[in-house]
Amino acid sequence: MRFEDKVVIVTGGNSGIGRGIARYFAKEGARLALVGRDDAKGSEVEAEIAFAGGRATFFQCDLASEAAAAELVDKVAQWGSLDVLVNNAGVGSRRSGIEANESPGQRWSKLRGPNLDSTYFVSSYALPVMRDCGGGSIVNISSTATLHGNWGLYGGCEGGSGGANTLAGDRRCAIRHPGKLCQPRLDRH
Repeated sequence: MRFEDKVVIVTGGNSGIGRGIARYFAKEGARLALVGRDDAKGSEVEAEIAFAGGRATFFQCDLASEAAAAELVDKVAQWGSLDVLVNNAGVGSRRSGIEANESPGQRWSKLRGPNLDSTYFVSSYALPVMRDCGGGSIVNISSTATLHGNWGLYGGCEGGSGGANTLAGDRRCAIRHPGKLCQPRLDRH
């Protein structure tokens, strides 16, 4: 097992791409911190991983809050290490709760928080823990919207998550741009 006894945080690990990522790390022996806002989905994935023999703990929080991100990383650091951070949390325009009558600032905040602020906050608090543990890697999951530029505010937020790679300093950091996927299908497997 490639990640035996490694500690991995997967933000947005309670559904879709994040759920698939979490299942992979669990299969490879990692101890997982699954993070998301939906407690029911998170508990379901936590139980699914445990049933398959893996180790996962779900943390329900909104990582657009700096305090929540700091608390999450502090709790996980108490496990003794932090080896991998997968910044996968985020929402698209349709799931952000944006209303047509909202100001540009309100619309920007609703997309920026879960898509960009969360990556910045969790990475910022995770990096010192990784450094103190002697290593660590960060993977930022973004979107092809950063490449073709026709997704408005969402594309701007996702582009920012790529820029967050510069936070890593001497830590390994990569960005991945998955295209459009059939999320419910991913959840069935």
